[in-house]
Amino acid sequence: MTLFGLAAKNFLIYGRDRALYQSYERLFDPELDPQYLPVGNPYVLKMQATFAFLDWLAAETSGYEKAWAWDILSRPIDQPSASSAAVLQRMRDLLTRLVQGDDAAIVSLRSHLIGALQVDEETAEGLLWEAPRSLLLEAVPTLVRRLFRRWRLALPSGGAALDLHEPFHPLPDFVPRNLFSDLSLPEVRILVPPATVNHDWRTDVMPVLQALRQLVPGRVTRRFAFERGGLSHWVPVDPALPVQHRRISDYAEEHEFVGEFTASLNDEGEEGPLLVFRPWTVRLAKVARTEALPSSNALLTWRTDIVAKGEPVSVPVTPRSPWRPFVSSVDFFLHRFRASAAVRRFAPTAHATVRTLQDEFPVELTFRSDDDRPAAIGFEIEVDGFRLDLVLPSHASVGGHLLSARLLGASRLSYLRDRFRLDPDLPADLNPFQREGIFQMLFAVIAAHAAAGGELSTAAADLLGDDHIDATFLGAMDEFLGSGLSPVPDDEDVSEDEIDDDNEHGSASQPQTTRAAGRLQQILTFHLSRPEVRERLRALAQEALSPDPALFGRWLRRLMLETLGEAMLQACIAAAPRQATLDNLLVDIREGAGDQPSSIWITETTLGGAGALQSFAERFAAEPNSFFDAVEAALAPTDLELVDGGLRRILTLAGSDPAVAEDLSRLRGTESHAQSAEIWRDFSRTLTQRGGIDLSHALVVAFNSRLLRSGAGPALDALLSDLTAWWDDLEDRLGLSLGMREFAYAASREQHWRGRVEQYLAATLPAGAASGTSVYAALLSMLWARESEVRRTSLQSYNPYRDARATDPAIVRALVLRRTIRTVELAAADWQEALQSAFAEDGACRLSATNAQSRDLRRALVLLGATPVDVGVLQFFPAIERIERGEDRVLVDLILREHA
Repeated sequence: MTLFGLAAKNFLIYGRDRALYQSYERLFDPELDPQYLPVGNPYVLKMQATFAFLDWLAAETSGYEKAWAWDILSRPIDQPSASSAAVLQRMRDLLTRLVQGDDAAIVSLRSHLIGALQVDEETAEGLLWEAPRSLLLEAVPTLVRRLFRRWRLALPSGGAALDLHEPFHPLPDFVPRNLFSDLSLPEVRILVPPATVNHDWRTDVMPVLQALRQLVPGRVTRRFAFERGGLSHWVPVDPALPVQHRRISDYAEEHEFVGEFTASLNDEGEEGPLLVFRPWTVRLAKVARTEALPSSNALLTWRTDIVAKGEPVSVPVTPRSPWRPFVSSVDFFLHRFRASAAVRRFAPTAHATVRTLQDEFPVELTFRSDDDRPAAIGFEIEVDGFRLDLVLPSHASVGGHLLSARLLGASRLSYLRDRFRLDPDLPADLNPFQREGIFQMLFAVIAAHAAAGGELSTAAADLLGDDHIDATFLGAMDEFLGSGLSPVPDDEDVSEDEIDDDNEHGSASQPQTTRAAGRLQQILTFHLSRPEVRERLRALAQEALSPDPALFGRWLRRLMLETLGEAMLQACIAAAPRQATLDNLLVDIREGAGDQPSSIWITETTLGGAGALQSFAERFAAEPNSFFDAVEAALAPTDLELVDGGLRRILTLAGSDPAVAEDLSRLRGTESHAQSAEIWRDFSRTLTQRGGIDLSHALVVAFNSRLLRSGAGPALDALLSDLTAWWDDLEDRLGLSLGMREFAYAASREQHWRGRVEQYLAATLPAGAASGTSVYAALLSMLWARESEVRRTSLQSYNPYRDARATDPAIVRALVLRRTIRTVELAAADWQEALQSAFAEDGACRLSATNAQSRDLRRALVLLGATPVDVGVLQFFPAIERIERGEDRVLVDLILREHA
């Protein structure tokens, strides 16, 4: 038996963890994708080639002396032994022959690579000569310079007199200690103060990105405090000053000027050009609990600029591709072809929340140069990059009139969420997670107000006036936080330190979740008491009536761009070969002004490139349509998105079809696994034949957890069927889509539905359990996420340098991928003649059938695959390009590949 649980300290969850919690059925009978070691990846091959080169060098210079080449090649040796000196001299001689182009030495090395790595001669030549990190143009010259110069730098900087070196680790910038680890690139030195009087100052090192995230001013960390409990460190700030400046030299004792950069991607900011400095040495200070608690946190506000360097490899879009009107250029910047993308990441400000035993203090810190000019901390790296330029419809030409009523309701709610989440008039210390929680509670109480007969037009006055707002949100907070689904992010520090902090205020015997929920409720109550927050909530409620068309159009255009960016990232992952390393790709977006093209950048995070985009470029150049097919697949409805319609269809059949109702009753009543499997085969066949339901893996597990739960029966079917119908009606009245939590709160406050749920609980649970169960919590366990809520999280990737924005594949499908392909209904009597005509004229056609016609569709596709189509004097066989499933339809795109 396998048990799944959530740790108590993470019971208050949000983000990715909350999405998993609400669809917990995916934990049962999961489908795991196969994982492949990227041994054929050029990035890994280059590292293996460097290891093989070191082996070859040691073998070619070995003698009778006792000397370890691994040590000789890793560091300067002040007084080498006679044996080491002899071996070192032979290595210098052999390396000199290599850099001077000695044919015999190069042939010997090439032969060794072919045998050691089991590669062909062409691949071996690439390892020797092709960027990045080629052996003969980069690795060997670097080793020669270090051996002949004894690692001394020609121009020492930042207090470092020697080049990069690590004990017993030759060429750490070309090979890692472990084959699949990242390269050991220059790191940030961290000066840690002595833990006690018996200790000395200690120096640790950390990669620059990790250091910049861990060592934000105002963030308390215990990462370096292994000596004793209660020890913490930070880069200090003054909690008494809400706004303060920090000179770069005060933050980083040693730093390097990188350049003057201007943000051009993602959230561009309004800072203008900034002097960017890369920190090399940061000094920490000890911090006592009386100054700041370990749960004090801080985040950098990142800016991004990407500059293309060198001539790109451009791949044209095929003339018949539906993407040709939108895609103006596809360019790859690869080190292999002497090009790259210079990625600049820099942060001009930091926002800290310093938590003390008495209160929390928000601090905004701005970096300044030593001559008091606007500055930022950050870095620049040259990586492989892929840029796709798009020409999207202008914001004036897109709007709600192009969307269906359901899609318009979902997009309006997402628009309002982004308006509130990104509202510059809200206090800066109201973080994005708290804004999301307040937004959800706002529309939960608005939905409850509408369920009770109220109008959306009066919601601001009835609910959000100063006399009512406290009571309005108090009930919502009690339900939201009391049910263990509070707006606390999964990537916020809810750690043991924070639990310890709560012990300073409450009893240790009080449950941890109760203490955390109580603290969060105090924070949200404080924010809701602020006049500027109340004013923005009232404005948002008024805007829900009729969003500004111009602002809504601009938001729709940005949403399409964000969605396409995430879909293209997923397409890169799907279309790249198996040997590619795909966990280090990031997407960045530049929105074009007016009619200017917008750009989607996909870059690697490894200096010099890890080979993922190079592998993808080779695949894309060989078959350009594979990438756009993968983009369309990423934008297509997912199995989870179709779960909502499938469960509703099953409930409808259970109430109207006696055969389905009988099979469902038998399935619920059996206790034998063998009988259950037999009944399920009959039941699934009935659902497919009578309802045309596609029983995907996601739908099957959702059906088992929702409709086959303990106590399930006709009463639950009727309750769920009526609830989902009322959900639709409530959304129609509001003109907005409602999430599961918002609707559950509204239903729990409506007297009729509250009574029906309580009646069901009393009939299926013991008396004590029924009375102690919240109606809101019961509804959350019975209901499932709507398709609009699933779509909102279906295309999201992690990028530490940009804030996640709303995405919705259905919007892109409706506004960008509106295909002009002719559609033929399978139910039409002349469908074959219509199909033949479409093929002769356009070379493509879409065959449409209802789910109930799935058997007829299967027979038709088999027939079409074996029957040639006459086009003039030629005959072609149609091929299936894509199959798309909707709520009640199956769409099959057929093409004649040879048709001009």
